[in-house]
Amino acid sequence: MAEMKSQFAGMDFGMNFEEEKTLVINDNSPIVKKLLSLKDKDDKKDDISLICNQIVDIALLANKELEPSELDDFIKRNNKLMNMVISL
Repeated sequence: MAEMKSQFAGMDFGMNFEEEKTLVINDNSPIVKKLLSLKDKDDKKDDISLICNQIVDIALLANKELEPSELDDFIKRNNKLMNMVISL
């Protein structure tokens, strides 16, 4: 699919060749276990969302797939998480 996308990049056939991505989650991770234990707590939903988005962006960054336009949000979220940790 990636090969077809690059071959037809300059031609407009009205087709969008989106690549599917898969994120593999280690359910033995202490972070994932903690997130799962907190998922039904309404007062933690924003924090859980923040951490989950960070996990996805770290995976994209590790695979060199984080778009430059997404980097600003990643940095802001990272700073917010660091401030949360410092406040503990």
